[in-house]
Amino acid sequence: MTIHNAHPEYTLSEEDRDFIMDHLHLPTDQLAFRLPRNAKSKFLIHQIQARKKIKAKLPEWYENPSILFPPTLSLEQCSSEATARFKKQLIAGELLIDITGGMGIDTSYLSANFARTFYFEQQEELSTLAEYNFGVLGLNHIRCFHGDAIRSLESNPVRADWIYADPARRDEMQGKVFHLSDCTPDLQAHLPLLFSIAPDILIKTSPVLDIDLTLKTLPGIAAVYVVGFDHECKEVLYHLNKHTENNPEEIPVHTVVLNKTGQAEHTFTFDRKTEKDAQPRFSDPESYLYEPHPAILKAGALKSIAEPYGLKKISVNSHLYTSDTLVADFPGRVFRISAIVKPDAKAIHPFLDKDLKANLTIRNFPSSVSDLRKKLRLKEGGNKYLFATTLTNNQKTVLITEKISH
Repeated sequence: MTIHNAHPEYTLSEEDRDFIMDHLHLPTDQLAFRLPRNAKSKFLIHQIQARKKIKAKLPEWYENPSILFPPTLSLEQCSSEATARFKKQLIAGELLIDITGGMGIDTSYLSANFARTFYFEQQEELSTLAEYNFGVLGLNHIRCFHGDAIRSLESNPVRADWIYADPARRDEMQGKVFHLSDCTPDLQAHLPLLFSIAPDILIKTSPVLDIDLTLKTLPGIAAVYVVGFDHECKEVLYHLNKHTENNPEEIPVHTVVLNKTGQAEHTFTFDRKTEKDAQPRFSDPESYLYEPHPAILKAGALKSIAEPYGLKKISVNSHLYTSDTLVADFPGRVFRISAIVKPDAKAIHPFLDKDLKANLTIRNFPSSVSDLRKKLRLKEGGNKYLFATTLTNNQKTVLITEKISH
């Protein structure tokens, strides 16, 4: 669908808002069958579909009946409310410039800490929709610009406190994105311009981006934030400062696991030198097993995470940790080990319920989850968690565990 009929030119009537909110419980295919086939029906159905899609991701926007939503791709690419709230804690000042505005989620939350905010977006429909939604939210201090931010700032330089950027993957790169030069705008190429406008820049990137490569090649990195939420690594943030001289091994990397309100439930800070020098202890599995949050793994704290929590690694490359006494505040999932067995169906089945349900994880093991599940004749689900892994003596094994809530 296009959004030309969806905002200021087409403002939601009270009747339309009521219709959308009253029909959120209905499957949209049933609703489409009942409605006349016209542009307005198509628009209303899309708004219902979009609102359902973002319910967990953007609860505040979901609850606001006047908010309008863009096409599905933008919904999938936008920040969550939790991560936007976290980023809001990192920056403040008089003027913020968001050079890659998109749907405007980050802009709306970040702008709360600034007297003025400039929002730039190249897609006219997204820009118009964001401006409409900012008005609905009472964010009248945000000024929206449709166009290329880099070109606009080159010809109309201003002075700001912060620049925020969420560069997009170039279409031709598809899934192969390892560096910021694979994205647009190419921020590294335009750093002199950006630093002439603001002393501080916050860059949001996909977790796919190579952190080590970025630390070595992107100048001015003052800190890195690897952000986790809902047992996923959601994004990596780079704080650039024009006066910072990089020493890649000493740049602080903050891993942060968020709750639904955007507050940090777990944090762990290290740098590349600390990780390189760490000498974790090793042990066969003891009473408890620890699986780091994906944000910890993405950040690369594969050795340094063990010592602060008094844990031992079960092997060099498995990235699973163990202890005899429970460490309840570990940033990740914690399990009680009930058995250590061969990766064989006859050895495993006695420890499972009759339905043979189990959750299976592979860590440094020569098989895929689907192939091993088939070999072990396991069904998905249940309250047993199996970890197929390799121990320090190179023994292939399966750890049978139960998850500990914490």
